[in-house]
Amino acid sequence: MQGFLELEKEDIQEKTELGLTALNYRVSELDAHTHGLATRDEVYDFVQAGYGEGIEPLVRDSTFIDSEIDLMLIFSNEGELIYSKAFDLNDLEAAPSPSDVVEEIREERDLMIHQNTSSSHQGVLRTEEGPIIVASHPVVTSEGEGPVKGTMVCARRLDGREIETLMGLTSISLAILELDETTEGVYRDAIEEISEEAPIAVEQLSPKLMEGYAIIEDLNHAPALLLRVETPRDIYQYGLTCVNYFMGSYLIIGVVIGLLAIVVFDTLIISRLTRLSNAISREDTPYTKSKASFAEDEIFTLTNNIKDMLEALKEYQFRLKESERMATIGELSAMVGHDLRNPIQVVYGLSSILRRKVEKLKLEIPEAEIGDLEYIDDELHDQMNYMNKIVSDLQDYAKTIQLVPSEVDIEVVLEEALSSMKVPSNIDVSVALDKGFPKLYVDSSLMRRMYTNLINNAVQAMPDGGRLTVRGHSADGYAYVEVEDTGVGISEENMEKIFRPLFTTKAKGTGLGLSVSERIVEAHGGEILVESEVGVGSKFTVRLPLGGAPEGDEQNTSIDIAKIADAIMHGSPEPERYPDIRGYVDTS
Repeated sequence: MQGFLELEKEDIQEKTELGLTALNYRVSELDAHTHGLATRDEVYDFVQAGYGEGIEPLVRDSTFIDSEIDLMLIFSNEGELIYSKAFDLNDLEAAPSPSDVVEEIREERDLMIHQNTSSSHQGVLRTEEGPIIVASHPVVTSEGEGPVKGTMVCARRLDGREIETLMGLTSISLAILELDETTEGVYRDAIEEISEEAPIAVEQLSPKLMEGYAIIEDLNHAPALLLRVETPRDIYQYGLTCVNYFMGSYLIIGVVIGLLAIVVFDTLIISRLTRLSNAISREDTPYTKSKASFAEDEIFTLTNNIKDMLEALKEYQFRLKESERMATIGELSAMVGHDLRNPIQVVYGLSSILRRKVEKLKLEIPEAEIGDLEYIDDELHDQMNYMNKIVSDLQDYAKTIQLVPSEVDIEVVLEEALSSMKVPSNIDVSVALDKGFPKLYVDSSLMRRMYTNLINNAVQAMPDGGRLTVRGHSADGYAYVEVEDTGVGISEENMEKIFRPLFTTKAKGTGLGLSVSERIVEAHGGEILVESEVGVGSKFTVRLPLGGAPEGDEQNTSIDIAKIADAIMHGSPEPERYPDIRGYVDTS
């Protein structure tokens, strides 16, 4: 049962982390809306002149409803309130501006002061009327240029409506409580258990219910709220069922084996010894000698048979467990593939229809609008490809790796990997393998996928451009291929986690690319070496034996189903590529 208890604890911790992630997502979402409003030229002109009708379309009720904003404030650089509007998202109507909340926001120095045009502040703030999510951005032009003319602050109440939204995002039961004397008294044990080393506390309320707790800090990094996640103890109950089942099964097996042992002992030993004793009693010396020798052979054979039977039973139990585990993974993969790929195909079909409509409309509407529609179509394809990659990575990670090796030119594999992806123009790419670099006896398709993952990670690590270098050499019976970038680098804290399944630091990533790549290399008898420095770049070195891997070599690795939720992340399109597209694409 200890294993089930540990798995249960990991499950509630992951659900609590998921609740925190959902809250952070909602904060980021509000921050994005605030930034979009603060960088409108109409707002900039309004703050600069102190008046203007251009701001009216931005503060309509629809803006508050679509962006889920309860309160919008605009301050001058001197801290003077220039504009304020409150909105009740429950009744969907304008509401009186809460003066106490406005003053509390004004007193938060971090929210009111912005040192440069790219400054921003966001987080949780406790007020007299309850906790709120707040975001602050400087008022600048639509090009992001200054000088800064003021500050825009948008807020959203952290009330029952917001809690329901969080539960809808995570599909878990949660609550957010203010840290006051009552809360600290009721949840004293859980709060005392929380620390920097263990930020999530777990309590078993009953055999059927348990809760996870985490502290939510405010803008000043002071404990402000308590996140409580409640979940049924399904894993524990399942563990009890399994234990009872296996105990009953082993008891039945033991009884059956015992009965068989008695029958076998009586049939193969006692009866034969009796017949041998009768033969000896008749003083039949030749027969006695023959029977004695025969009886000794039977006992020896019986001993070997029992040994073989136990070994066969152990092997059968191992294979049975493996079959059950792989069946579970197969069912999960089939479910995910069925539930996601069908709607993906529908969207692909609709996108194709959109493309045909665009082609027909090219002669009827302006080119700028055609560009917007083509951008939407491109974004649809990119997002669908990304979702399809999540499903493929999940299914591939659960599969057994079976090698089909052949003699492969690695330089050709690298060229195919590079040609299969879009490398931004601001990244310089160079491929340099030593003269006479040997051909390797490997699986070419798996090698191409592995190098595609490494090169894709390198490209994504250089959002502002840089240099991608691929080098190759051989030494001491091994072939070395290095994929080096000048990107953001990997922190020491994350170095030990990068090959862990479902671990990722990217906004759009499944966390399976490096895990699958490592399995592919290890299946070939090699390894991946990593060197990285934050702000300088990273280098991934693939070391493979020159002799290659034998045909039919395979590996199998299980996945942690409880961590699948971290892989389902949605990327945002990039409307800044087409400024006029903001009206068509929801960047939240």
